[in-house]
Amino acid sequence: MKTIRRVAAASLIAATILAPLAAFARDCDDEHEHDRDERGRWEQRYDVQPGWVQPAPAPATWRDDGLVWDGRGWVRQGYDPRYDQQRSERFAEIRTLRFELRRLDDDRAAFVARWGWHPRKVARYDAWYLPRRAELQDRLDRLTAYAWR
Repeated sequence: MKTIRRVAAASLIAATILAPLAAFARDCDDEHEHDRDERGRWEQRYDVQPGWVQPAPAPATWRDDGLVWDGRGWVRQGYDPRYDQQRSERFAEIRTLRFELRRLDDDRAAFVARWGWHPRKVARYDAWYLPRRAELQDRLDRLTAYAWR
């Protein structure tokens, strides 16, 4: 019981000594950010007047990298729109294959979560799953190799 009294007395003494020091430190920290007005209230001091600054307009000849404006966007000189159409079709197919692979992996994860304790069912599912995944992955590999040429 004596120990509790000593701890309580020590915490009371520490609180009475440290509270004014903490208040004094807080006043010193705000010295550079705020200023007091004539009544002693805090007043925000700005080094720069706040307001809207209009950004400078972009120069008329902004692009110096050989691109030309064709009415739809910036394109290279000698641009062939068929190339972009073929490229976008390839990338659309790549997106579709990745989606199918993700869905196939999610289905397998759900199946294993449900039937993981039953090895025959998992083996039968994998007999269907593995060739399908290999086929999709092969198609994806061929398309990505073509896309990077």
